[in-house]
Amino acid sequence: MSLYGSSVEYGLHCLLYLADRKEGNFPSSRDLAEFQGISPSYVAKLFTRLEKAGLVASAEGIGGGFHLARDADSITVLDVADALEDKKP
Repeated sequence: MSLYGSSVEYGLHCLLYLADRKEGNFPSSRDLAEFQGISPSYVAKLFTRLEKAGLVASAEGIGGGFHLARDADSITVLDVADALEDKKP
C-alpha cells in the first residue's frame, strides 16, 4: 500500500524544480511536463490544484509560467498531498 499517489510524487518533483529556479525564469506546464516525462495536460491539472491551494502562482505572457507562491521552506509534503489528493486519510 502506498502512502501517496503518483500525482503527489510528480507534484513534489515539479515543486523542487521550481524551488531551484532563478528569479524571473518561470517554466511553463510544457517545460515541467518535459522535465517529468508526462503529458502537459496532466501537469496543467496538477498545477491547477496546486495554484488553488496557494502553493504556486502563474505569470502570463511572454516569459510567463509557474513559480512558487511562497517560500520553499514553508511548503510541506503534507501541503502538496492535501492539495493533490483532496486531504484523503
